[in-house]
Amino acid sequence: NFKNIKLLYNGYDPGFLPDTSKVEYFKKNIISISTLSKLKNVDKTIEILKIINMIDKNWSLTIIGEGQERKHLVELVKKLNLMENVKFVGRVPRTEVYDYLEQHCFFINLYDIQNLTNTLWESMQMGKCVISRSDSPLINNIIKNNVNGYLFDINNLEAIANKLISLHSDKEKLY
Repeated sequence: NFKNIKLLYNGYDPGFLPDTSKVEYFKKNIISISTLSKLKNVDKTIEILKIINMIDKNWSLTIIGEGQERKHLVELVKKLNLMENVKFVGRVPRTEVYDYLEQHCFFINLYDIQNLTNTLWESMQMGKCVISRSDSPLINNIIKNNVNGYLFDINNLEAIANKLISLHSDKEKLY
């Protein structure tokens, strides 16, 4: 009997969130926070950065997390000649995640399996520009495309790259 089943989303404590009122948001930087596994599609975020950097080499990507894909991702960054633009931070304590989020403008979440991660909620709460996939019913319950985030087919990396460039050049659309 499904009437007795309730869906509960991940929780987070907004009391841990830093005061972001004095942070300069208009930066050309992207952050990805996840376990480095194939299901998280961090490789697609790296490929998006490559597309952007063909137009503007001043963009950067910070990758927070560890996992079995790290070696592959580092090799991809080298292959795409993005070593100057991508920083692998590794795993950090939960409280330090906020410090990293605070310093970044764009948060990208292209995970194959969505569970409404804490970092998604936290990024939105901190006023980050959130990019995610359009085919996730869970994400579509939270993010309304072009209202409080931007949703894309994750196979259209060029559209995501173009949107990031466009958003950065139009501060009104960014937040």
